[in-house]
This record gives sequence, structure tokens and C-alpha cells, in this order.
Amino acid sequence: MSRGPNEKSGETRANIRGGVSLVLGRGLSLVVSMATQVLVVRHLLKSDYGAFACVLSLVEVLSTLATFSMDKTVARFAALDAERGDRRRLVATLLFATGLTTVLGLLAVVGASATILTGVWQVGESPDHGLQLLLLIALVPVNALDALFLSCCNVFGGARPLLVRRFVLGPLVKLAAVACVVFTTGGLTEIAAAHVFAGLVGMLVSGGLAWRLVSKAGIDLRGAWTLGNVSLAEVLAFSAAQFGSDLVQLLYGSMVVVLLGVYGFAEGAADYRAILPLARLNQLVSIVFTVLFVPSASRLFARGQIDAMGDLYRRGRAWTALCTFPILAATVVAGGPLAVLLFGESYADARTVLALLSVGLFVQSACGSNGQALRVLDRARVVLLTDVVVLALALTASLLVVPELGAVGGAAVVAASMSLHSLWKQWLVARSNIRTFGEDFWSIQLSTVVGVLGTAALVGYWSLNLPATLFAVTAVWGVVLLVNLQHLRIEETFPEIARWSLVRRITHWRETRT
Repeated sequence: MSRGPNEKSGETRANIRGGVSLVLGRGLSLVVSMATQVLVVRHLLKSDYGAFACVLSLVEVLSTLATFSMDKTVARFAALDAERGDRRRLVATLLFATGLTTVLGLLAVVGASATILTGVWQVGESPDHGLQLLLLIALVPVNALDALFLSCCNVFGGARPLLVRRFVLGPLVKLAAVACVVFTTGGLTEIAAAHVFAGLVGMLVSGGLAWRLVSKAGIDLRGAWTLGNVSLAEVLAFSAAQFGSDLVQLLYGSMVVVLLGVYGFAEGAADYRAILPLARLNQLVSIVFTVLFVPSASRLFARGQIDAMGDLYRRGRAWTALCTFPILAATVVAGGPLAVLLFGESYADARTVLALLSVGLFVQSACGSNGQALRVLDRARVVLLTDVVVLALALTASLLVVPELGAVGGAAVVAASMSLHSLWKQWLVARSNIRTFGEDFWSIQLSTVVGVLGTAALVGYWSLNLPATLFAVTAVWGVVLLVNLQHLRIEETFPEIARWSLVRRITHWRETRT
């Protein structure tokens, strides 16, 4: 018996509602993380922060390598196995992912430490920088396991555990640890130790929470050895395919900073790393919806509800693009004043890097959860091939451009690669029986381009200061929302908000106009 329209849209509605709550939580997380970033940048000399940025970026690269995309693999297979009642493979997947992540993380620590201690790679301008920042390498297995545990929390606990642990507790612990170091005039070593302490606390909390949620679901990991052998070839294949996308994302962020450090652009590395959190605000909404999309889409795919999965994809993309517009406009139009306000006059030149990265990240966000949708549809090999080609081209371009143009060249390569990569994957989704290039897509994209250009024209013509610029961004965002309101389908997603008088009037006005 087929499901009715209301039942089919239930997964989509729950996903969007959970996504909005997580967006609010992630917004708080980014504010707290930005405060931590500002404290560190303003406390350290630019050369010291450049060395710190290089090692922290190396830690992120190695953490991703150690995870081997097992966090995203668990998000898919645990949800599928739970839906199908295959508890045997579910337990095997969880234990295998944890063991592999731990081993790879420890190997990465040994290799990176040897590289720094033997002087193969000199960090920063001073020989002492490498020894001072060696502490950070301990974060590699910590970050990798934390990502895996958080993925388990998402599958078995929904939005609330993620909201509390990832977006509230973790950032607050790091802010508190860094603030203690700054206000006691600690140096580079103490700031590195504060990051390690915060990472360990977060991982222990995530691990305990994941264990409790898995046990609450009736899954006994302690008796797993009695379950027999389970083939993990499909799990490894999916993880390898996802790993290509993770490497591409690394190139867009951390690997560029590492390259800048290798080629001696310490201040360029400082600029890139300092403004990267500002640019990544354009991923605020998309990351949350992507995290929630994989388990929901996997359940719909397991039920054979491809139309419902397409609806989930399109509506999440619409919410992502429209909610991200003000961040794009602000970081492109007011990037210079924002960088100076947060980090000081020495970072004024970072505005070009910020604008380039913001455009690339927005295009990636506004195109939706394409890679995740293709993997759920069992097209992981196509995604892997696409990611490998893009990674090779982008890395080659970075090696050619970064030595000549520094941070600006790296940002330009990243923006171009990110945009082309996202649009290509969207075309692949369109060929997988999911409608992508509909009226909602073109309306939102055109409105975004016109809105950003219009905001830039207003700011340039009137020579607006930062507060006035942000007000102009908000006003233009209101117009963009009004034009595309029907694509959000607020009445269906948030019926309690639809009862508000103002929302009813706006909706009625839009219906009469169309």
C-alpha cells in the first residue's frame, strides 16, 4: 500500500525542522569559535600565528586521513542497517570503523612527529615553532574519533545530541581553555595545549554519549564477538568513494594553508587561516542539512521512496541557499571592514581572499547535498571518479599558482574548483532521476546574483560604513526571501509559524501575485 502525501513528506518535514534547530545551534557555535579565533589571532604575533595555522591545518589534514570517511560511512550504513533490522552488520560496522580510525590516527601521529623532530619540515620562521606546536599533533586521533562518535550520535540520537555536544559544549570548552591562556599571558605552547585539552574533553563526552545512545537502542557492542564474520567490502568501498570528496574539501581549506607554509608565505598562511572561519559561515546552513540528509535520505531510499528523497533534496537546497544569502553578501561586500574589526589592521589585505572563498563556498552550499545524494543512490563510483579528477586538477593548479600569487592565488583556485565541482555533481544528480534544475533553482540563483550586485552598488554609491552596509544586506535579503518564499513551503514545514498573521498575509500576497 502506497503512502499518502502527508506521510511521504513527514521525513522531509522532520529533516528541515531538525535542520533549522541545528542551524541555530551551529550559529551559536560559530560565534563562540570566532571569539576563540579572534583571541588567538590578536594574542599572537602574525609570524607566530602563521606557524600555528600551518600546524593546525596539518592536523586537520591528518585527522581526515585517519578518519578515512568512516564518520560519513557510519551515518549511511548504520541508518540502513537499523532500518532493515540487520543488527549483526550494524555492530560489525561500528567496531570496524572505530578500530580502523584508531590505528590510522596513531600512525599519523608517529609520522607527523618524526617529520617535525627530524627537521624534514620546518614550521614557521623559528626552529622552536616546530617543538612548540608538536603538542597539536596529538589532536589527530582525538579529532578522528570525535567525528566518528558524533556520527553515531546523529544516527541514534537525532538532532539534540549534536546540538548539545558539537555546537554548544565543544566550542565553549575551547573558548574557556584559550581564554585562560590569553588572560594569563601564555605563549604558543600554552595555546597549543589548550586546543589539545579541549579536543580530549570533547572526544570523551562524544564517546560516552555515543555508547549510551547505542546501548539505549538495544545494541550490545560487548557481545559483538559472538556475531560471526560479516563482509565489510561494501563499507570499505563506500568509505573510499567518500574519501575522495573529503580530500577535495581538504584542498579547499587546510591543504592550501600547508602549501603556503611550505613555500614560505607565513603571513599569507595567517591571512588565509584567520579569515577562513568567516568564509566558512557560508557553510553554516549546508553542513547541518547535509549531516541530517544522509540518514533521512538513506531511510527513504531503503523504502523505495525516490520522489520523497527528491523533495527532501530540493527543499533542503532552497532553505540552504536563501538562509546563506546574507552571509555571502556581507563577506563579499564588507569583507575588508570585517577582517579589520575582528583581527586588526594587519589583516586588511585578507579581504580579497575572503571574497573569493565566500563565493566558492556559497556556490557549493547553494547547489545542495549532491555528493551525498549520489552516494545514497549507489553512484559512489561516479562521485569518486569526479572527486579524483577535480582533486588532481585543483592540486596541480595550486602548485603552479600559490608560489607566484600566495594566498590570493590559492583562494582563486579554490573558488573556481569548488564552483565547477558543485555544478558538475548537480548535473550528475539530475541524471539520477531526481529533478534538480527546476524553477526554484534558477529563481534562487538569479536572485542571489542580482542581490549581491545590488548590495555592492548601494554600498559603493553611498559609501556606507559597516553598520549601514549590514543593514543594506538585511534589507536586500528580505527582498530575496519575498521573491522566493514559495520555494520554502513554510506552511507545510512549520505549520505553527504559518498561523502567524504576518506570515499569512505575505503568503496570501505571494499567491495572488503568482
